[in-house]
Amino acid sequence: MRKYPFIVLFLFSFSVCFSQVKIQGKVMITEDNVNKSLAYANIRLYRKTDSVNLVTGTSTAEDGSFLITTSPENYVLSVSYLGYETHFLELNLLEVQNNLSDVGNIILKEDSKLLSEIIVGAKRTQQDIDRRKVTFSEEQKRNAKDARDLMLNLPYLLVNKINNSLTTSDGKGVLILINGVKSNDSELKLIAVDKIKRVEYYDIPPIRYNVSGRVLNIVTKDFDSGFSGDFYLMAGQLYSMFTPYISYVSGRNKFTLGADLFITPKRKKKDLYEGKYIYSLQDEHHEYSYEKEEQNWNNQHNVSFAYSNLKENDYIFQAKGIIGFTNDNSNETRNVQYLINDIVDSKIGFLRNKVNTFSPSFDLYYSKKIKESNELNINVVSSFYKNDQNIFSEEGGLFPFKDESDIETLKRTYIGEINYITNIGKNEFSFGYKSLVSTAENEITSITHDANREPNNIHLQEHSLYAETSGLIRKLSYRISLGGRLNTIKTSSGNTNIPTFTPTIILGRAINDDNFLRLTYRVSTGVPEIQQFSDNSIMLMQNIIRRGNPDLKTSVHHDVRLNHSYSRGVLDVDLSLFYQNDKNYIFDFFEREPIDNKMFITFSSSNATKNYKYGINADLSIRPFNGLRIGGNIRVYNHFFKPTKNAVEIKKYFIPITIYSSYQYKNFSLEYYQRIGSNSLEGLYILGTEKVSYLNTGYSYKDWTFQLSYYFPFVKNKFKNHTIDDSIVQHTYEGWLKSKERTLGLSISWNFNTIIKPYSENRKLYNSDYDDGTFKLKQ
Repeated sequence: MRKYPFIVLFLFSFSVCFSQVKIQGKVMITEDNVNKSLAYANIRLYRKTDSVNLVTGTSTAEDGSFLITTSPENYVLSVSYLGYETHFLELNLLEVQNNLSDVGNIILKEDSKLLSEIIVGAKRTQQDIDRRKVTFSEEQKRNAKDARDLMLNLPYLLVNKINNSLTTSDGKGVLILINGVKSNDSELKLIAVDKIKRVEYYDIPPIRYNVSGRVLNIVTKDFDSGFSGDFYLMAGQLYSMFTPYISYVSGRNKFTLGADLFITPKRKKKDLYEGKYIYSLQDEHHEYSYEKEEQNWNNQHNVSFAYSNLKENDYIFQAKGIIGFTNDNSNETRNVQYLINDIVDSKIGFLRNKVNTFSPSFDLYYSKKIKESNELNINVVSSFYKNDQNIFSEEGGLFPFKDESDIETLKRTYIGEINYITNIGKNEFSFGYKSLVSTAENEITSITHDANREPNNIHLQEHSLYAETSGLIRKLSYRISLGGRLNTIKTSSGNTNIPTFTPTIILGRAINDDNFLRLTYRVSTGVPEIQQFSDNSIMLMQNIIRRGNPDLKTSVHHDVRLNHSYSRGVLDVDLSLFYQNDKNYIFDFFEREPIDNKMFITFSSSNATKNYKYGINADLSIRPFNGLRIGGNIRVYNHFFKPTKNAVEIKKYFIPITIYSSYQYKNFSLEYYQRIGSNSLEGLYILGTEKVSYLNTGYSYKDWTFQLSYYFPFVKNKFKNHTIDDSIVQHTYEGWLKSKERTLGLSISWNFNTIIKPYSENRKLYNSDYDDGTFKLKQ
């Protein structure tokens, strides 16, 4: 009988050791005296006797809820989020009922301390699987002229003074979203700085955003009713632009009206080119040497309007329209020495291209909350492009020719997408269907073709199904996207169906508070522009014709990379090892082809046999002291290219480098940007890099900002391009873009904002049609 107490003690110890207790609760914050759920807050559990080693952890779901399971002991629960004070709660799980401890609602308080650092420090930066979440200090907000200026506290971001838009340090564009709604720089500047809650900077956006580049999503507090406006005027030798935007909020309604007016003048200073084509045709040797002067000028004007109506935590309705007018012009005059066998022909050639485009588009969006953790999103977009294009080409001499084409294109595109998002625990699931239908009708009149031939029509359809989930398993973050896409292309050569599978798999882990490691695999497709499928053609010069290719295929891009991000104090570093492979890579190709019983060289888009590259990419941003920022990007990679099965594979390595620096002292600012030359391989051409650079000074006074920009100040904007050895046409030329060198620009901007009462919106889908349907002489 003495052993029974030991048996009872053993059974009790066994039940304690192996029983599990659940801890549940909900995290909230207070805004405008209303408690709101907080998603993605950090939940950490420590033993009461050991506050260093983490027992387990998770993050809150979209509705702010969390659930973790552990063994019954005494613990300390830590709840934290960027910009809020960390909340600690002691838990005794040895005496809970029904193995469940409900801690109820935990309300976090804003961190009211004025942090001394002026950088985005580690305490204000959180790296997730596909994005970096950042909050800003009060000092950063006080020093920012407007909401866009506040974004420059983020590493690797800057304002490109040539086009006045946010870009990455390597010159790539950034898609701006405000609470998930596609916006632009002017609309971002309409937001009061104190309304910025946090920023989500995606380098791998969710599949529903329908973009492959960088995305900057600005999450705001409730907007204030009243008027806000931003007016930007820039007058310069290189270009001039005017972007007036004004917004009015009243109750549940928001109205925004804006315009983007852009003019590149026809300058007397012309761009200069000198080059040579060498090729053989029907056993004849041809050399075509030229000296060319080129002028480019254009007007691009867009007027946009938007209306939104919402009921917070219930629904959003948004209607947006844009009307665009574009006039593009280019003229070139060339002095030619044309050698065919032993015959020399000296002559003058001309090429003129003029395009007028009218492009209205309309966008409808509706989102509906279904309970607290589910959401339905619907987006419908229609766009219309009407292009009137005239192309004229002529040469005199012993072998004269003249070619002129009038191309009238009507392109219609309709896009529809439906998306459903649900949250189960700490995991988010997203499902969607998207359909795109696009039609281009070409009516062509040409002096070298039958003027009465049938119109050239092109039809493109794209249907996509996708599903996406993201979450956290122990300490491993993940995001998995599975997409299936069917492209149907109907041209003069027949119908083509191209199915593709487009998965994205991201695995990541936080090594510590400063280091984050990710492994990514992505597949995306590249659909050719609709005119690349066309039968259009124009004679560019003696024996060389630019034309479309109805047999062109969609390209498929594979991207694998290992990424390490480091962020601490004044230093941010992002390193990536990458491998990229393109199936059916689209490039411009020379080939010999008989036309009307005569042999010509045709220049058209084609699909390559092989195209891949691998290397390393590094981004650096450092703030050594108050007001100074230095950064840059360097990319070292090998590029392999094989245009056709019988061609020789080309292997080249390249090292493009970009550096930038900025300094701000009180109301004064100084910025410098320089792209250091490195070649690149694009299809048959090895291209020299345009040496983009500018020096900018600024002064701010109240709501006004004045800036003076000096473009291409220290180097001549020269480059040299040439074809690879395996091209049937050997083309070498040097360019000198004199029209851009040492040009000045003066800009003035005025930003204002009034306050009445709150307003808010949040959108989850974005679609548009980037292809304007123009027949391009150069891709």
